[in-house]
Amino acid sequence: MITTNIFSISPTKKVAFSKGNLQYCPLSKIWKIAEKQYDVTGESNKYIGNTYGGFIDLFNWETAQRNPLGTDWRMPTTEEWHYLFYDRENADSKYGLAQVAGVNGLIVLSDPFQLPSGLSFCCGAAYGFGSELFIKVNAYTAQEFSAMETQGAVFLPCGGYRYGYGVFRYSCGGYYWTSTIREDNKVDFLSIQQCGVDITDDYCQENCHSVRLIKDL
Repeated sequence: MITTNIFSISPTKKVAFSKGNLQYCPLSKIWKIAEKQYDVTGESNKYIGNTYGGFIDLFNWETAQRNPLGTDWRMPTTEEWHYLFYDRENADSKYGLAQVAGVNGLIVLSDPFQLPSGLSFCCGAAYGFGSELFIKVNAYTAQEFSAMETQGAVFLPCGGYRYGYGVFRYSCGGYYWTSTIREDNKVDFLSIQQCGVDITDDYCQENCHSVRLIKDL
């Protein structure tokens, strides 16, 4: 584990993020964490039948909540995502839209992050429409992001969402489940859009979103 992979999610609690999103192969029934932070399967998420030998990475809330890896990895709560983006020290300067190795998403900087020499980072979002806005805020090659990763940078790719057999808003939006379910049966999720990041709720637990796991330190 990278020693700078440290993120405050409350005044007293810190976590590390998994190295990539949760993935699943329907044919082999294998669960794993993606090898790279910017690995995302996109349109292949429509192949959810048991004969598909590739990996998918969008899941309904019940499946995600079961934590199929069976380890101490878990999904963040609503309060933990909120603290990460709004309440920790210098929170508003520690995330920004980005394109990494051609993949759109959001970069979140660790508590002890130090910008590598020769690179720059712009916090915040872009206003307008179109997936091209991500690259206008921050753009990194795989090699450049590798240098940032050694300092604890996390990248949340925009994998879109799946409903039924349809995959929507791939490369334009990222949707990440929380473990929080409300009294009215709504489930919260983190929403990444061109205009920034927000935490919202969803009546439909069958919508399939991305899952990024954390581990308590």
